[in-house]
Amino acid sequence: GTQRWAVVRGKIVVLAIPFGATAETLASLSSLIKGRHKIILDLTNAKYKSVSEMLCPVDIHQVVLNDETTKWALAYKSIFSFKLEFGGVAQTVDICGDRDARMAVADLVRSHGWVPRIRGGLEMAKALEPGRRVAYLKQMYGDS
Repeated sequence: GTQRWAVVRGKIVVLAIPFGATAETLASLSSLIKGRHKIILDLTNAKYKSVSEMLCPVDIHQVVLNDETTKWALAYKSIFSFKLEFGGVAQTVDICGDRDARMAVADLVRSHGWVPRIRGGLEMAKALEPGRRVAYLKQMYGDS
């Protein structure tokens, strides 16, 4: 199916596209999301040069969508794409977000045999961003 098909039928909308395309994508799908109590699982990773310039993608995406009925969660931020082999070795998946979204995503994680680790509300989003750790290390030790 298409993005539109998935958004209409799904309770959880997985936002797993390049960060630069998310604002445009959310805007184009907003009429299918707004007012429908969807959960958005935000997997996007922005790139940062330094810790001080870091903005959390979910903060930007919430502003773009501007819908109070949508609940947000982040997860899988520390899982490399080549590790996404469900049924293999169990992974621990850090999750943060709105309560209802966290619980739904935790169920999703359990459904493929992995272990959810709830890290808190959306205030924890920056701490789970992989780019933050990379930017911090570059700031401390340089690019070498």
